[in-house]
Amino acid sequence: KLDFEIILTTLYQSSTECATFFTYLLGMLRRLSPIDGSFTNTLLLCKQTAVRINSDAGTSPAHEFNKFFTKHLFRSYCALIRECPNKRQQICELIYAHCQHDLTLRIKIVQSLKKYLKDDELVYACQAHLLNQETQFNEQWFDVFLYYALIGLSNQRVNIRSYSINMLSTIAKHNPDAMLEVCEKISNLADEAFWELKTQSLEFAATILTQFRSHSHVLAVKDDLKSGAAAKPSSNGVLQSRSMSGNLRSP
Repeated sequence: KLDFEIILTTLYQSSTECATFFTYLLGMLRRLSPIDGSFTNTLLLCKQTAVRINSDAGTSPAHEFNKFFTKHLFRSYCALIRECPNKRQQICELIYAHCQHDLTLRIKIVQSLKKYLKDDELVYACQAHLLNQETQFNEQWFDVFLYYALIGLSNQRVNIRSYSINMLSTIAKHNPDAMLEVCEKISNLADEAFWELKTQSLEFAATILTQFRSHSHVLAVKDDLKSGAAAKPSSNGVLQSRSMSGNLRSP
């Protein structure tokens, strides 16, 4: 922890120090294997440093650092995602760490993925990873992903449809009511032969059922009322039963 504070003190001297430091760490992330502990430690250092620079905006060169991120680092991160699919999730976590402090910046980054990633399937994969980093519900932030997910459900590429359902499952964890309208659409996708769609559809269904578990007592009361109504005969029903029983007697 002391070493980390010393690093921050050095970085806070100028935005050039921050740019040089992250450029060096980016090179390490590109060279290291994602299964190595050194890669994990480097990634953690990057995330912690980015978060700390932005949280210390009063004493750190946060404004200049974020300019460097949007104009240079983000583009390099996207290049790394294209080059190394096995590092995709970790780099998305790092991108989120850079912009988690600013909703406007987060939305801008999501909307810029297409520009640097080019491939739609890769864009949807990264959107799903970025959305999974969110821990609190924000309607404006979630609406961005809802827009892309609803479009993606009708895409011809299986993986894009799968990533779209994944995003809807994440939104359902925070706002299940908004997802009820798409249940039928996802149910239809679950009938397709692709296991990716079946898996994501099952996860979506489990999420919806889990979120509405607190309302199970309402359904139970409703079922009890139905059962009670069926078991309680009306006066006409009694007379009808007696009449029928009389007709069934042998002469």
